[in-house]
Amino acid sequence: GRTSKITRQGGGGARQWRQRRQAPQERLSVLTTPPNPEVEVALRTFVAEVGLAGAQRWTPLSGGVSCNTWRVDDGARTVCVKRALSKLNVADDWSAPVGRSLYEFRWFETARDITPGCAPAPLALDAERGLLAMEFLTEADHPLWKQQLLAGEVRVSTAEAVGGQLGTIHAATAGRADIAERFASDAIFFAL
Repeated sequence: GRTSKITRQGGGGARQWRQRRQAPQERLSVLTTPPNPEVEVALRTFVAEVGLAGAQRWTPLSGGVSCNTWRVDDGARTVCVKRALSKLNVADDWSAPVGRSLYEFRWFETARDITPGCAPAPLALDAERGLLAMEFLTEADHPLWKQQLLAGEVRVSTAEAVGGQLGTIHAATAGRADIAERFASDAIFFAL
């Protein structure tokens, strides 16, 4: 079988291990448009490897041209799974490395260490395939600021809260060599 490096978040930080991939036995539902059986198997295998073997319902979420995002429910818990796209969903031919998921995972870890609760908890990562699992945050409890602004809802308190958290994260990371090394992603930045 094929092995893939998976990083899981838990306890004292991310752990890495190698695990034999096994093709799911269940019949796959269509998760991708157009249907792509190889991607569907990778997604199902990923959620099984991170402890959601019984995942039954995948709900596509909106937002973004650089990834596919789903709410995944297995009856006991709900998580969010993102798949970075190598070819972005735009009219032009625009490609970007899927390894950028690694930096999103690291940002969640770093930001949450500085300002707990400011981002979803990262749960697992397959950087090679651009797959990221994270805590699912309900819109009822975590309204989307972009949607509020598009609806004409402008709240100074929201802008102050976001600015305060970003300022705190920036102040804690600016000028740090370890942070610069952890986020050495210039090639990805310029590709996007």
